[in-house]
Amino acid sequence: MLFETFGRLKISEINPPMIEKFKQKRLEGETMYKRKRNPATVNRELCVLSKIFSLAFDAELIDSNPCRRVRKFRTDTRRTRYLTFEEEARLFEKLEGQEWVQRIVTMAINTGMRQGEIFDLTWFDVDLSRGLLHIRVSKNGKDRFVPINQTVRTMLERLPRISEYVFPSPKTEGRLVDVKFRFDKAKRDAGIKDFRFHDLRHTAATRMADGGADAFALAESSDGQTSEWLCVTLTRLLSRSVERLKIW
Repeated sequence: MLFETFGRLKISEINPPMIEKFKQKRLEGETMYKRKRNPATVNRELCVLSKIFSLAFDAELIDSNPCRRVRKFRTDTRRTRYLTFEEEARLFEKLEGQEWVQRIVTMAINTGMRQGEIFDLTWFDVDLSRGLLHIRVSKNGKDRFVPINQTVRTMLERLPRISEYVFPSPKTEGRLVDVKFRFDKAKRDAGIKDFRFHDLRHTAATRMADGGADAFALAESSDGQTSEWLCVTLTRLLSRSVERLKIW
C-alpha cells in the first residue's frame, strides 16, 4: 500500500499533508477480510514509512522527516482478555479436523510464544532433553529460551519431522505464513468474541500466574512487554509472594 500511494513520487516530494491523507484513507478503508481497519495497523504502517524517511535523512537525501509532523491515531492498548477453559474447549471443538491449527494454538497457550515465533521454530531449536525451545532474535532483538511443559513435550514427541520447521505449512511443508482465516472462523463458530490470536499470550501468562509461577520468571517469559496487563499480573504475583513471606 505504501508503494501504491507513494511509489511514483520522489522521496523529496512527499509532504505531511500527503501522509495525513494516506493515514485517513487507510483508516476509512476495509481489510482484505472486509472488516474495519484497526488504527493500530495504520500506525504501524506510518512507522514503516517514517523509518524510510529516517534512512533517507541519514543519507542526506532529504532535510527532514515529514512523518514527524503527522500524528498517529490514539489507541487503547490496554487488554486483559484471555481464553477461559470453557472457551478453549469450544474453540478446539470447532478446530476439529484441523490438527495443525490445534497444535499451534496449543503451543501458544502453553508457552506464551508469539505467532511468528511459533512459525519460525525449527527442530534444530528444540531441546527436549533440557525441556527448552530456543527463540532466535525475538521481538525485543534478543535470543531467549522458553521452557516447555508436559503438554508441549508430548505433542512435540509425537509430531512427524517432515520439514525443518516444527509447524510447517500443510501445503508447501515450508514456513507457515498465517492461520488467521481458520483461527478466526473457528473463533466465530465457537461464539468467542473480542479475542485475538495474540491474546493467547495473555492466556498463557495468566495460567502461569494462577499456577504459582515465579514473578520474575513470568516477566522473563513476557519478553520485555510493558503492558498495563502485565504490570497488573506481576503486581498480583509479587503481592502473593509478600503474603507468603509474612506467613513464614
